[in-house]
Amino acid sequence: MLVSWPTDKVLHTHIWVSTLVELSMSRGATIEQLLKGTGIFAQDLTQLNHNVSVQQFHILINNCQKYTRSQDLSFMLGRRLLSVNNSEFATLLLNCRTLTGLFRILILYQAMIFPLAFIHIRRADNKHYILLNTSYNDENQQFIYEVFCSLIYHCCKTMSAAQPIVQFQFEHSRPRNIYQYEENLGHRLQFNAHHNAIVFQSAELNVLNKQASKLARQRLLVICRQTQQCDSNTGIKQFLHMAINRGHIVNFEQAAKRLDMSPATLKRRLSTAKLRFQHIHDNVNKQQAVFELVICNNNNETVAKHLNYSDVTNFRRAFKRWTGYTPKEIKGT
Repeated sequence: MLVSWPTDKVLHTHIWVSTLVELSMSRGATIEQLLKGTGIFAQDLTQLNHNVSVQQFHILINNCQKYTRSQDLSFMLGRRLLSVNNSEFATLLLNCRTLTGLFRILILYQAMIFPLAFIHIRRADNKHYILLNTSYNDENQQFIYEVFCSLIYHCCKTMSAAQPIVQFQFEHSRPRNIYQYEENLGHRLQFNAHHNAIVFQSAELNVLNKQASKLARQRLLVICRQTQQCDSNTGIKQFLHMAINRGHIVNFEQAAKRLDMSPATLKRRLSTAKLRFQHIHDNVNKQQAVFELVICNNNNETVAKHLNYSDVTNFRRAFKRWTGYTPKEIKGT
């Protein structure tokens, strides 16, 4: 597995940059304003084999938000991603038999389809929760989640003849441009939520996609497996999050060893990437603890045991540090 940092050039310019630039220019921004400080040149936008870094893309997002008054750029980008991405991975996504298959493909080939965010699927009370996390750092997190959710909603509408029954949950507060959320994600919205998540009734995930081609899907799967072996990467935050969640890394020293670098080098590189190991570690535990307490309605003892806390008092203290609430308080919110 290749681990990528925000300065590594992993985003295809013709998919991510050109699309966002075109959208922003249609809303009044000039190309000079949009590319200012990005290190991206106008001639790069028409090159098929040109890549940019996540860091460059964040600067572009900031410029787009600064020089346009439009509040739907993220949603429009999400809706257009698959149409401008003519790779086998994007085509495979729309040829999945069901939404279950779609999310399986998203997990398998996430680095090629949506490298900026990754998902973790949990199930409770006949619902599937698609938990969202950013892959590199938390810069422009809300924008990235809006892009991803718009992409998923567009896929659902394309795959199903009926209006998709899906709820979107966001940790941020209700935005001023709520009408853009409703227009692009529907009306099942929740803000100030405990998670950033997409929620489906479990039965919805098994509805057949009548437009899917079995032969195309089989052919594309072969191509995608071959391509992934030589062109796969994982964002540094995603790598650490997944390794901590699986118990492969329990402390900073183990993280440095797994990344084959000294603790001092890792600390410096994480700082440059606007990341802290302890914050990522805490967020993994927080996400699991909140889900089990609020969604699964587990008691403190059960959750503490799952998180390897031998003492419930220490778990309560850690939980208050992660969330600002006690377990009892968060169950009542």
